[in-house]
Amino acid sequence: IFHRPVHKSNIKTKMKFDLLLFDLDGTLYDQACGYEANIHSNIFKFMVQAKSGKFDAITTIQEAEMVWKPIFDKYNLTKRGLLAEGYQFDTQEYDIFIRQGVR
Repeated sequence: IFHRPVHKSNIKTKMKFDLLLFDLDGTLYDQACGYEANIHSNIFKFMVQAKSGKFDAITTIQEAEMVWKPIFDKYNLTKRGLLAEGYQFDTQEYDIFIRQGVR
């Protein structure tokens, strides 16, 4: 790693940001707020209610949880994991569905 010397003339006193990006994976908010539990509950409901292809075999929340766990462990993201494992669904519909009830 190479470092360039910092001169006072290179330091800006004010920074302007056009975009701030937050990764909502439990690192920026208290788990007690219920955000993650709500998202997971909605993911499992989505998996039960989605009726096409591989989702047809999932008929209960408990089955959805059992299918979800190894997928999440492998891919660390539910949507990416489901798609990689051959589940077919509208990703925009999924995003809207899983965020229901989030405040």
